Amino acid sequence: MSSSRRPRKGRVALRRLWSTRSYQYSLRTWRNQSWMLVALTWLVQGIEVVAGPFPLLPDRVAFSGKLALALCYLPCVVMVLMRPNEGKLPLVLETALDRMAGWWRASIPGGRSAVPAAPHSGGADVRS
Repeated sequence: MSSSRRPRKGRVALRRLWSTRSYQYSLRTWRNQSWMLVALTWLVQGIEVVAGPFPLLPDRVAFSGKLALALCYLPCVVMVLMRPNEGKLPLVLETALDRMAGWWRASIPGGRSAVPAAPHSGGADVRS
């Protein structure tokens, strides 16, 4: 009996997926970001303990909330915004966003409009 067996289809797909650089990079980035958030969460708790006994519970909650916002939530927002924008939106959303973008561009003076403006027949300007 030979020691080399044929790999299963699932394992081949996983090896192929793992061999792509983008997956390796995203996995490494995801791990680093996760560990950073764990450390920041512990830092929030440590600062809260060092900041001392709070006379009332609402004071402690307000302090830790502001600290968690600054040290956990904002870094998460930055991490999400740094990711590449991949994937497609549903057709309904794409259509709605295209229409809104055309409306927005038309409302800005000097902006490009998705729909060409109809020529006036003289008289007062409609926008003013």
